Amino acid sequence: MTKLVIFDLDGTLLNTVEDLGNATNYALKTLGYPQREIEEYKILCGRGIANLLKDALPEDARTDEVRARMANLFFPYYREHINDCTVPYDGIIPMLDRLAAEGIRFALASNKYQEGAERLIGRFFGKYGFATILGQREGYPIKPDPAIVDQILADNPDISRDEVVYVGDSNVDMMTGNNARVRTIGVTWGFRSREELAAHNPWKLIDTPADLAEAILGPLGDRVERLVRRASAIMRQKNFEIHTKGGDVANLCTSADIGVQHFLYDGLSALIPGSGFLGEEEDMTDMDHDYVWIVDPIDGTANFARGIAECAISVGLKHGGDIVLGIVYNPFREELFRAEKGKGAYLNGKRIHVSGRSFKASLFCCALCVYKKEYAQICNDIIMEVYPHCSDVRRFGSAALELCYLANGTIELFFEYRLMPWDYAAASLIVEEAGGVLTGRGGSKLIYDRPLLVVGANTRENHDKLCSIVTSHTSENPYD
Repeated sequence: MTKLVIFDLDGTLLNTVEDLGNATNYALKTLGYPQREIEEYKILCGRGIANLLKDALPEDARTDEVRARMANLFFPYYREHINDCTVPYDGIIPMLDRLAAEGIRFALASNKYQEGAERLIGRFFGKYGFATILGQREGYPIKPDPAIVDQILADNPDISRDEVVYVGDSNVDMMTGNNARVRTIGVTWGFRSREELAAHNPWKLIDTPADLAEAILGPLGDRVERLVRRASAIMRQKNFEIHTKGGDVANLCTSADIGVQHFLYDGLSALIPGSGFLGEEEDMTDMDHDYVWIVDPIDGTANFARGIAECAISVGLKHGGDIVLGIVYNPFREELFRAEKGKGAYLNGKRIHVSGRSFKASLFCCALCVYKKEYAQICNDIIMEVYPHCSDVRRFGSAALELCYLANGTIELFFEYRLMPWDYAAASLIVEEAGGVLTGRGGSKLIYDRPLLVVGANTRENHDKLCSIVTSHTSENPYD
């Protein structure tokens, strides 16, 4: 998943060729050398100003003395006329707006001299707050040496190399990205040809800024994950208000729950226009759609309100009758569980599976129906029947996380007497894709529009044994 995009400048974000060409022609003319056509500068640019000035001269004039005189003329002229004709390419601003709206970070790696790079970014792209702006600096190698990308990564230590995309328009850029071992995209609207870019085997070749945004944002799962991670910033804030629902001191809601849900509602609705939304807070129920987001902004609010780290954001996407995408993220432990239908389950990008433990060796995760305490005795009876035949009992205080722990082999058995759809929707897919079994009472198929009794296990054998015990203690619809 992409978190940082490193852009080249000239020929990628900005069409600078006319101002660069005019400044170079001014120096050539002043020294009595023939001027070049502006189109020629698309080939001459890309390897730094020193090489541009050298290559613009006739071959018999390329001495150090002449190049120094060229530079003395070029820089004052270019500084004064740096953006006379320079403009962003069509579609660049909407592309950057779209990436910024989804939390993508930007950096610049250019062979333009540092002062010029900073001026142009400030002039045209200042609102985006580029994390790092690096141009040609004395004592530092120029592209295609990967040192410039390495420095940007050092300046952004929270981002790994595989979360970076490098974007440029020349062979130099393709070599830079490849040398730095990051995914490299060649854009064809700039100074060089598609054939030149393709010769260096970039990750992708892109023809329009709109297509570039699509390539960077990636599949829907990546976009939802970025949104969830951004929403977690609201959970990390120190000050929040705590309220009870209906006066029930066991059923809490915080201002952070409300803030996360509003943030996710806006972001998720934009990802799939016309989608429905079912959220725990503020009676946000709109299920009559082909696609429906099912969201618990903070599962484990009681833990969250007390500073206990077992709490998470849970986002499931229902298509028809099935959950097709599930993400459960605990920002305090930096654990993100994710699954897409038919694609496996993952924890922080690594494939996870349920354990193979027997019923006797299993950890049993269950609760006493905290919001419907009249059923506590039934839950206790189930626990007491299971307990002698399993390893031990656990309770973490977040159903979504407990189900994820079933998915990654931490526990093997799960039972809750009454869960709401937002408690289990996302995690149900994660369990399924990890090889586990999760059903309603009596092995019935999960549904996502009402409360359910939920039974889960690592294997079908263990599930059926637990399910039989649960069914023997419960009536047909104990959760209404």
